[in-house]
Amino acid sequence: MTMFKFITAAAAIAGLALAATPAAAAPAYCGGWSVDGEVRTTVQQGQTMFVGGRFASISRICPGGALFNASGDPYAARSPYLGFAVAAIAEDAAGGRYIAGGRTLKHLAADGSLDRDLSTGLTKIGSIHALALVGTRLIVAGDGTKPLVAVDTASGAATPLATTIDGGVTALQTVAGDLVVAGDFSQVNGDPRRSLAKVDLDTGSKLRAFDARIDGNIYSLALSGESLYLAGRFQSVGTRVRGNLAAVDVTSGDPLAWNPQANERAFAVVVAAGKVYAGGDFTLIGRDRHAHVAALDAQSGAALAFRADAGAPVKTIAWNDGTLYLGGRFTVVNSQPRLRLAAVDGDSGSLLPWAPSTDADVSSLSALGTTVFAGGGFNHAGFAPRSNAAAFDSKTGKPTGWNPQAGGRVISIAAAGSIVYLGGDFKTLGGKPRAFIGAVDARTGAVSGFNPGASRRVWKVASRKGIVYAAGRFTTMGGKRRVHLAAITAAGSVTAWAPTTDGEVWDLELAPRGIYVAGAFRSAGGQARRSVALISATTGRATDWNAKVAGEVYDLASSGRGLIIAGSFRHAGGAARQGLAQFANDGTVTGWNPQMNGLVGVIAVSGQTVYAGGSFNTIGSHRREGLAAIDLASGEPTNFRASLPAESFSLARIGTRLVVSTAGGLVSLDGETGNPT
Repeated sequence: MTMFKFITAAAAIAGLALAATPAAAAPAYCGGWSVDGEVRTTVQQGQTMFVGGRFASISRICPGGALFNASGDPYAARSPYLGFAVAAIAEDAAGGRYIAGGRTLKHLAADGSLDRDLSTGLTKIGSIHALALVGTRLIVAGDGTKPLVAVDTASGAATPLATTIDGGVTALQTVAGDLVVAGDFSQVNGDPRRSLAKVDLDTGSKLRAFDARIDGNIYSLALSGESLYLAGRFQSVGTRVRGNLAAVDVTSGDPLAWNPQANERAFAVVVAAGKVYAGGDFTLIGRDRHAHVAALDAQSGAALAFRADAGAPVKTIAWNDGTLYLGGRFTVVNSQPRLRLAAVDGDSGSLLPWAPSTDADVSSLSALGTTVFAGGGFNHAGFAPRSNAAAFDSKTGKPTGWNPQAGGRVISIAAAGSIVYLGGDFKTLGGKPRAFIGAVDARTGAVSGFNPGASRRVWKVASRKGIVYAAGRFTTMGGKRRVHLAAITAAGSVTAWAPTTDGEVWDLELAPRGIYVAGAFRSAGGQARRSVALISATTGRATDWNAKVAGEVYDLASSGRGLIIAGSFRHAGGAARQGLAQFANDGTVTGWNPQMNGLVGVIAVSGQTVYAGGSFNTIGSHRREGLAAIDLASGEPTNFRASLPAESFSLARIGTRLVVSTAGGLVSLDGETGNPT
């Protein structure tokens, strides 16, 4: 069957906060939430928004970087919406951070807002890999033709340093008026310097005598007193054998005795609390097993008793107040699940509860005050398990603890006070048998005793005055013959109401005159009715109303003016109507005629506005791509403009937002403009 409303799209667009379409601005914060699969339905009750679909977890949309609360609550901190992968971070004295990635440099204030864009003047820096802050001067390092640039943080003026380097710079360290640069290069200011060099901080034109003679690449630097610690991929420093971790005298560059002997490359090194912490690809320090992270004696380099084994590379580390934060590619730390972010005790390595998680590698970290900022190539952060149904606070966007644990896809939700009814493809709720239909507590998600049991899929549930109506593909409900439609008491008993249709029913709408139903039928309630019918709530028979639709009807919505139908038809009620039509309360088709040029799969009515989603691109003479808002009086489209790269399954106006359920998750748009929120 071809039902636009139920086509699964290939495109994925998860999230309550989305990257902007070309015509719209991105949201300021990634406070929106997403699911890791499709969403079929969205329903609001009070301040709670219930969602159902086919997904396993929820998360925040935070492309490139996310801010987390350091106390262990991954959802507490307000996090900016970036849209670029943060590769480098520098902390300032006011609790803020400079963050950079690609050719973008911005300042993140202590309150989580982005208050400055300092990217102007960085066109030749290439991709930014490192930052170093000295007073009001920020040194920016990259891999372009001008790899070192000094940015005045007050004015934003960018001045390239007069340092010529034949490769990229990946790490910086300031020391006593000088700048140590590390990376993948062989010459600096015309003189040989392999991967490590020191220049004057003022202009960068003066190359110091410092020369460590590294035989590989350096990824990270850390300074403690006169010791400069190096992490990278190398096997010797000067004439000394040094495996991937080393320390040199910060004045001369001569290798020190410190020699951990990591068996694979090291990505990160940090000095804190008298220890040196390192993270990387390595699994051995000397002959001792330390999987991807280790704490080392600051004098000898010997591995300490600290044990925090990660299941895959640790790419970045940060220390704050006795806690060591890890970021990388791992999904396990100390045999416990940790998706690319973890926190361990700085002395023992014992795993701490902090576990926000991301969907791709974390490559930069900053732990400052009460927050941790993580940067990398991820799009989602802060995962929480939810099986096919979840709930969010509609004002704050934060998830609630509601988790019914549906054992299959949830297609429809109806909230009725303290109870939430669900319909779909599932056969269990909360581990208990519930065939295609069930009910849970609206606050806790605990499964109720409501258990009629359907024989096949339930497409729609709705509740009125203690009766639950169900529509779907089933032919029995509660062991009784009920063909595609059924009514059930709150206790779970099937009532005598037993209309039949010769095809499955996709939607139903409760109305004073009866119950409107739409689906793949040609007869309903004992009468010839194509695609849509009005069924008596008492007898189960079709009323005299006949929409005379020439095509399919996919969705129904009541308005103060009557009933609106959406589908792939060209005629309705004896009049030319494509995709959308309205019937008055007396059953006659009205003059409302938006003139869609394609099918409409989903609709929602809010006040004097009809929102419509489908495969159309014009409404009358107005260009609208797949999603539109239409005036209920005139039939003309409003100024709302948005486009979605996937089909819409449902629409809901929640406060000032239009929430769209799609194959890729949830999308939240401003209800007036269509801009992402």
